[in-house]
Order: sequence, then structure tokens, then C-alpha cells
Amino acid sequence: GDLIASVMADQGVSAVETGEADGFLQGYVIGEPGTARDALEPLECVWLLYVSEDNGVLKFSSRAASKLIPELITEVIHQEDGGPISTKLFDFSSVPRETLLRFRDPLRDYQSASAEARAESGSAGTERVELPAMLDHGVADALVKELHRARMSARKEISLSLPWQYARLTPGDLVTLADVAGETF
Repeated sequence: GDLIASVMADQGVSAVETGEADGFLQGYVIGEPGTARDALEPLECVWLLYVSEDNGVLKFSSRAASKLIPELITEVIHQEDGGPISTKLFDFSSVPRETLLRFRDPLRDYQSASAEARAESGSAGTERVELPAMLDHGVADALVKELHRARMSARKEISLSLPWQYARLTPGDLVTLADVAGETF
């Protein structure tokens, strides 16, 4: 959270909440002038950060650190063209078989290092993520595995219409559907 707050302050943005942004790294390199988005996008990708705005305050939270309790959806509006909920499961070919994370290893004199995660199925492609950070190899291994797992689970897409009592929900909120046992979206 401190790194995010520092980058935002350097850009003149002070209305930031980072208390639920979790992650550990030993250093971070911003190699050229740019926007806060340019600097923070690699962190958002690797730590699976959610960014939202509420009353002029940017809120950063990571999936791991957030205390998000999924909202239980018990009522949906039936759509004219079908049932209340439509589900689409994308083919494994829509996600890479392998995710490769490149970083700097402080225990090897800050030389380039990489960690990877592979799945049994998926396209033949590789997603390459460049993180200009100094990381312990164990941390990098855990991060790339979680990132790859998140990519694999993102194959499922749902569409539904909700009644007005759920108007407080915002993009990125977790929900559990009463009709779909055991799944959180």
C-alpha cells in the first residue's frame, strides 16, 4: 500500500486509500517518466488489485488482503431472451497455457529472474508479465501461480439483471448467486 500511495502522491493525488492493498516486494523501479497508471499497472496485474473510486477517493485493494464478503444475490430479473442468468464458458484456447513472470532477484545481485506456472490445458501461448520489482523467488513463484489460476478461472462469464435493491454494488464487487451453489463471481 505504501508504494501505491507514494506513486499517487508523486502524481499529485492524495485522496487514496491503500489499506487493503497487500503485497511485499523489496524494491520497485520506475524507469521512465509516465503516468501513475503506467507505474502501477504491473502491480495491478500481478497482485490482482481492484481499483475503484468512491466520492473522489481512489481505493486500492488486493484479492488476498481485502476482507470482501461476497454479497448474496437471492433475486434476479428474468431477461426476455432467456432465463434469469446466462453463463458463458470460454474455451481453454482463450487463455494461455503458461504464465511467465520476469522480475529482479536481490539474492542474485539483482539479475533478471523468472517464475512460471503451467496448466495441462490451454492454448499453446505464453502470457509474459514484466514486473520491474525486486522479489524473493518464493514470492514470485506464489504470485505467478495465483495469477495463472485467476486467468484460468476468468474463462467463465455471467450476465444477469438485478433489481434496484442491489444498486449499491459497484464493478469489482464479489457476489454469490443463490441459484449457483458454491461459486463466487
